[in-house]
Amino acid sequence: MGYIYDTSFDPSNPSANLITDDDDGAIQLQFLIEVNLQAGRTYILVFTTHKQNITGNFSVSAVGPASVGLMSITPTTSRPIATRKFHANNFPPSKISFDPSSPTVNLVTDNDDGGGYPNFRIQVVLESGRTYVLVVTTHREYVTGGFSVLAVGPASVSLMSITPSTSRPMTTLSTEPSVFSSYANVLSSNSPIFYRPTGQANKYYYFQAIQVSVPTAGTYTFTSNSTIDTRGYFYRNGFDPSDPTVNLVMDNDDGGGSQQFRIQVFLESGRIYVLVVTTHRESTMGNFSVFVTGPASVNLMSFTPSTNRPITILLATYPNALLPNSPRFYRPNGDRKDYYYYHAIQVTVSTDGAYSLASVSGINTMGYLYDTSFDPSNPSASLLISSDNGGIRGGFRINYVLSSGRQYILVVTTSQASLTGDFWILARGPALARLTSIASPPTIAIIGAGACGLVCAKVLLDDGFNVILFEQQEELGGIWSSKIAYANLHSQQPGGTMEFSDLFDGEEYASWQHIHDYLQKYADLFHITERIRFQTRVISISKNDLKNDKIPWIIQIETINGKQETHEFDFVIVATGLFSEPYTPIYRGQNQFVGSILFPCDIKSHKQLVNKRVIIVGAGKCATDMAVLAGHYARLCYLVFRKAHWMLPRKIIGGLVPIRILFTRAFSIPFIPVPNAPYGNLFRFLHEKFPKIFTIMCNNISNDIISIHGSDLFDDKIFIPQHSYRNIENISVIPNDFIRLKHENRIIGKLGIIDEIIDETTVRLDSGEKLQADMIISATGYILRFPFFSKEHIKMMGLTTCNEDITLNLYRRIIPVGIPNIAFIGFISSVGYWMIAEVTSHWVSDYFLKRLKLPNSEEQMYEEIKTHNIFIKKLFNRSEHDYKYYWIAPLDIYLNDMGLALHRTSNWISEYFGVYRPERLKDIHDERKIIAETGHKPRRFYFSFQLNVILILILIFIYLFCF
Repeated sequence: MGYIYDTSFDPSNPSANLITDDDDGAIQLQFLIEVNLQAGRTYILVFTTHKQNITGNFSVSAVGPASVGLMSITPTTSRPIATRKFHANNFPPSKISFDPSSPTVNLVTDNDDGGGYPNFRIQVVLESGRTYVLVVTTHREYVTGGFSVLAVGPASVSLMSITPSTSRPMTTLSTEPSVFSSYANVLSSNSPIFYRPTGQANKYYYFQAIQVSVPTAGTYTFTSNSTIDTRGYFYRNGFDPSDPTVNLVMDNDDGGGSQQFRIQVFLESGRIYVLVVTTHRESTMGNFSVFVTGPASVNLMSFTPSTNRPITILLATYPNALLPNSPRFYRPNGDRKDYYYYHAIQVTVSTDGAYSLASVSGINTMGYLYDTSFDPSNPSASLLISSDNGGIRGGFRINYVLSSGRQYILVVTTSQASLTGDFWILARGPALARLTSIASPPTIAIIGAGACGLVCAKVLLDDGFNVILFEQQEELGGIWSSKIAYANLHSQQPGGTMEFSDLFDGEEYASWQHIHDYLQKYADLFHITERIRFQTRVISISKNDLKNDKIPWIIQIETINGKQETHEFDFVIVATGLFSEPYTPIYRGQNQFVGSILFPCDIKSHKQLVNKRVIIVGAGKCATDMAVLAGHYARLCYLVFRKAHWMLPRKIIGGLVPIRILFTRAFSIPFIPVPNAPYGNLFRFLHEKFPKIFTIMCNNISNDIISIHGSDLFDDKIFIPQHSYRNIENISVIPNDFIRLKHENRIIGKLGIIDEIIDETTVRLDSGEKLQADMIISATGYILRFPFFSKEHIKMMGLTTCNEDITLNLYRRIIPVGIPNIAFIGFISSVGYWMIAEVTSHWVSDYFLKRLKLPNSEEQMYEEIKTHNIFIKKLFNRSEHDYKYYWIAPLDIYLNDMGLALHRTSNWISEYFGVYRPERLKDIHDERKIIAETGHKPRRFYFSFQLNVILILILIFIYLFCF
């Protein structure tokens, strides 16, 4: 049994501060106490047993909206109870005297089976110098036999047998009475209700009141028989359901065995008694019978007792079903490996009071009641109470005091994962409960839990979508996870540019460990982690009709234990990224090479390079990172590349100007035109009509950088780039030690490609030069593949293939033309691709919510893609899918599509010459919401005359400066 007290507990006065108690409210004769607790207040839970002198181990589980602090204490008392054992004879005591003809006079207490069936146990405070009478009798009438009594207390007890006197002596019949009476009825939803004596005010019980009268005085026995757990209360003179302790003579719960009551009571002829039949558990219904034995036939007649405070109960019903396309979530405090279908119901009431919410279903259901709101991604937040049983046929039952004017959310789910089926909700209470289905949010599957997938999930969750992420690795982060990241991997971006708008970081050129920790913190902070299914491979993504936006996507997945599952989603986002699969070059003669041929992601420690002769193939970021690591620890390091990149140090122009100058609007807009940018036509015109001017300016800037660094990086001509730095594909920021290690010949550059491996350790370049090597690291980039799409789907989505690589011919580099409800995030190669990913996530959300104004026809989309590709090909002599952007141009394109302000700061200087940081994007969600609700779009000053003048003046200034 359990008792809970407010503030303190005194064992000598156990009724003081008592809030509530329970005996068998849980399963298997365990207590279940449901109580409202206030923060900052101390409560005492007293754990004891149903029967006396019982010992054993126990545990207590507390479930609620927050963690509960449980600490064992030894309470103090002003009247400690000491015990001594001795043998004597024992009794129910009557104070001073006992009259057998009037056995209730002077009665202090009584007990039936408290000492363990079939013996009594009475615990009572006795005063010295006072006489008490213990009467020993039997549970059933006319039973005889020997007995002994054991008295335990702080001192010896004087026990002496007496024969009490009486004014009305009773005579006994020579034979046992055997008159039998019976009564049958049913407890149903139409039965009256009451709050049981000493029960909780938020738990009501159906009851049946039976008027009892007898023609002959004597002892009568009332026993119940039912399939439900019954309880009986016996009253003298009358019974008022609103005040159930008045006139109460006695009650019983399980005295009849099999969870049935048994009441044995002396009845007087000519007097009216009331037997109240109710149940052990609240809100329980079922058939019952009452059998009575005694010296005469008993008149049993049901009636409806009158009361000055009637308790009314109204019933509301709600039918629905859990289906394969129902939303899914992780249950609170449940297993994170399995999903459960759920259905959310808004519950409101017009009258304060205790309500019962019960389920009826052929499947085993569970219920969770939330205050105000329910977030499937954080199912423990706002949780008030939950239930797994107590209802009908394996259903749940939740009893809770609801307040009018407040919104509650009832979430119906199942005890086992992936169960579906019909259910009914029965809501009972003092007023009719209003049960309204909450529309299930659209479901979105995101493939990949790297940086792009995480920020996309956050944006979509903010917009009310139900998001699930599938990640093949055992941790999030993509290329920044421990399995893919290589030793010495660092960001090549300055502080404050590689972060998201709603979580500041600021780390300069952060290590992969730091970035992974940042992404983990981001996912935890915004409750994304619990939505990721790790170690889950997406086998296929398909749809019967790709152009039909009314039918769902079918996604087949495989878990780490080989279990395959099929799920339906309204939308799909592919966020596997540009760096998910390394390009694997095949070297002629590589089978005879005895060393290792690896990728950068295979290098987890510098120890792998110690005393090795290493050839690194490539000139991009991965190659220079590997070269610095090998330059420190390898015996010899060759850097072999086809063409030189712009390997910029972290500070340029004599080490005076930080590389973050590239991250300004003034630097990027004039030289990197994008034809469909809001201001693109101006610069497209200038680049097409005056190409010589831009070529001279770019060449002069290149020559200026080369001359300043002539004694450093570019003293070796093979490192001098032969192409413009305007295509960011040709730029990488090198680690700090690269130039020093090159000058010390710890890194040796070789212009060319590997032609053949001619023996176990010899590599020949296309120039004919031979190099000795123990290890070849292929930092040769990545290929784009989508193994979960069929070839037919790839073709229909406009994803063309070339040597297993895929070209993305997507509108805005995000959506396939004519194929709704799917998007690709993170496939725009850019300096600031995290910011690009965040803004494109907002763009995709608006696209899914049908807020974007897109071209009227597919032909217009294809024409725009074609125009863009032709311009890039003409300007940079590269195919569009290879072209990488400075991020400001595409950012402005997406902001303009959404109707958002392109300027993100309060003044011109910071707008054009300040570093473009993610904090400029922090209000996008609110701005989109205002546009959706009001239709008001902010002013775009990029189309102002002042802007054009300023940008042209910037061009002229740079042109003159370069000359």
